Amino acid sequence: MSNNEAIILEDLFLEYPGLRVLENVNLKIRDGEVIAVIGPSGCGKTTMAHLILGLVPPNSTIRGNATVYGVDVLRSEGVKTLYREVGVGYVSQVDTLLPWRTLIDNLVLPLQIKGVPKREALERAQSLLKLVGLNGFEKFYPHQLSGGMRQRAQLARALITSPKLLVMDEPFVALDALTRIKLQGHLSWLISKLRSTVIFITHDIEEAITIGTRIIVMSRRPGTIKASIAVEEPHPRDPFKVRASGYSQDLKEKLLELLSGEVTGYGEG
Repeated sequence: MSNNEAIILEDLFLEYPGLRVLENVNLKIRDGEVIAVIGPSGCGKTTMAHLILGLVPPNSTIRGNATVYGVDVLRSEGVKTLYREVGVGYVSQVDTLLPWRTLIDNLVLPLQIKGVPKREALERAQSLLKLVGLNGFEKFYPHQLSGGMRQRAQLARALITSPKLLVMDEPFVALDALTRIKLQGHLSWLISKLRSTVIFITHDIEEAITIGTRIIVMSRRPGTIKASIAVEEPHPRDPFKVRASGYSQDLKEKLLELLSGEVTGYGEG
């Protein structure tokens, strides 16, 4: 692995009994890249992300190689090293904030698990709350926050351990359109400040263009890498301006053309 390569997937294959999910997946991701992954529903986007996180599904057959910062994540010992030494943050579309803990207590939980002293944990949590625009809401409980605020809180919690790798699986899909666009802009601003390698899974082409420095297009199941397209615009990006730009429109047409051949009809999931 070169010094610049954070993630390497080679000839990756995954199959459940009677269902082939991934086939011949080859992908290299450089340290600090922001990869947006798009593809038809059921193509294996989340499965690929889970394998990168070392989450090997039960009852599955896996072949090939997957290394993250030099760690073999298909082996249980490698997974322990990944989380202990490399550091991983994960944000999903499901709200995983603990309802009985205040916002600040939710944020410090990963640091408490690591045994970080309370004062240091609180200082880091306060800093991140300010970064995501939630300072002043430390004592609020999750049910007192809007959906967009809860997603920003989940992002802050994922970042509190300073992970080298941040994986986001359709984190804004459950939000209304305007809140979603605003959070895309906020995430783009955060990306300009962070040093993490980011994998962002989405069904939304415009969201992929707003977030990714490179867009990976997957084929229908069994999923493989169909195309890799660089996004030249620097972060931070204004999602409203992104949608209106001629560059974005041309890129959107190219991505739609790539995806059009992967949609085989209704009811396939």
